[in-house]
Amino acid sequence: MKRFIKDYLLTVFVLSPIVCLWIQFALGETDIFNRNYLVSLAVAFLTSTICLCGGEILLTSHSFLRQKFSLKEIEKKNYLLVLFRILLVVPGLDISYRLIDIFLDDFTYSGQIEQFYGGIFYTSLILLTTFVFNLVSEIKAVKKETKLKLQALEIENLKAKLKILTTQMNPHFLFNALNSIASVVLDRPEIAEEMIIKLSKLYRASLKSTEKDTHSLKDELSLCRDYLEIEKMRFEHRLNLRFEIDHTLDLNHYQIPVLYIQTLVENALKHGLSDKIEGGTIWLRIFKKGSSLIIEVEDDGQGIKVKSTEQKDGHKNSLQNCEKRLLLLNEKSTFDFEMREIGTLVTSRIQIEEAI
Repeated sequence: MKRFIKDYLLTVFVLSPIVCLWIQFALGETDIFNRNYLVSLAVAFLTSTICLCGGEILLTSHSFLRQKFSLKEIEKKNYLLVLFRILLVVPGLDISYRLIDIFLDDFTYSGQIEQFYGGIFYTSLILLTTFVFNLVSEIKAVKKETKLKLQALEIENLKAKLKILTTQMNPHFLFNALNSIASVVLDRPEIAEEMIIKLSKLYRASLKSTEKDTHSLKDELSLCRDYLEIEKMRFEHRLNLRFEIDHTLDLNHYQIPVLYIQTLVENALKHGLSDKIEGGTIWLRIFKKGSSLIIEVEDDGQGIKVKSTEQKDGHKNSLQNCEKRLLLLNEKSTFDFEMREIGTLVTSRIQIEEAI
């Protein structure tokens, strides 16, 4: 109904008077608002009303019959509507001229054949112009809707980043780290102070990840070492670390997601070594192979046999989050996860030209 009222007002009260005036100018009439103009305006008014109302009736009847006989609905109803309206131009003009012939004594329908054919063209032009206005309005509405959807996606992206902030650092790690620091604060205050500084760096990086998605490989390795030193306070001799970093690599040259390697190492420690009484070893290998930067995190923990289904699912879910972050950085990257009889190996491959 809203569309019909808009079309009716545009057609009858805007376009019809303008077209009728244009016809008067084209005919060279000096007295613009004469009897011929009023007759033309009356014809345009009556014909437009018949075409618009008739078009709505035909479209409604068409939809009703399709629904009744379970036929597929036509998506582009606007095009169908303008077709119905144009089809009604000839009968609409015929009815209009006959009505005017009834009310005006000096007006004869038979003498208006030339005007009748001209009326077909001008009325069709008016209806098509109305359709173009609607089409432009529809395009603007779609653009506005798209813009709103993009704004909604940006909001969702911000929410996702906040979610990453709350889940990035394991809360159990925080509790354990604070307990470890508390245990040495009296006997070795300098060690406790150093651990607090390292812990603050990790949480600062977690906050940073909501503002900046990536940082240099050198910064990531520094955070990873801080994390492992804190954990080594708790595990002591049960945790062995092996860093195998290609010394020819320029660690400032490559960009990776913030806390990416730290998450992989934390995952290996939590799911691989934490429940292993004698502890174990975590290997971190970073090297160049062809056009790829390879990052490997391996542990000799419990392996696939000892893990319960719940542990396996938790392990996979945390690694899937890492994989998603890696693919957001570079869609050509690959992420491989191998759970062995003893231990786990996670391999990340980043295209060097994309990682710069």
